[in-house]
Amino acid sequence: MNWLEFAMLHADEPRTVHVDGAEVGPCLVSNEVIFCPPDTVAVPGAPVTLPGGRAARVRNAIFMDSCGTGLPEHLQLDIQRLDAGNTGQRNYCHTGRSTAWRNERNA
Repeated sequence: MNWLEFAMLHADEPRTVHVDGAEVGPCLVSNEVIFCPPDTVAVPGAPVTLPGGRAARVRNAIFMDSCGTGLPEHLQLDIQRLDAGNTGQRNYCHTGRSTAWRNERNA
């Protein structure tokens, strides 16, 4: 199963976000995590515009390979929403490889 098939299976409709001004999709968007196509480019600190226009920023970008889980390769963006009630406290997933590793691999 590729990313598009997976996203369409788990989302009512395709959702796009804007990361550093570039449109990215289809994505699965939860409260503090966005699952994006594997070719997404995002760096920590990059601005994100969520569906509906809410602002956030990338806290961490992690490339996740399938590792036999049945999930397709994807990029996980841990985000911090920039709305007034956000405390910024969260435990982040560190099970994937950072995008720095992917960039070195592709160099």
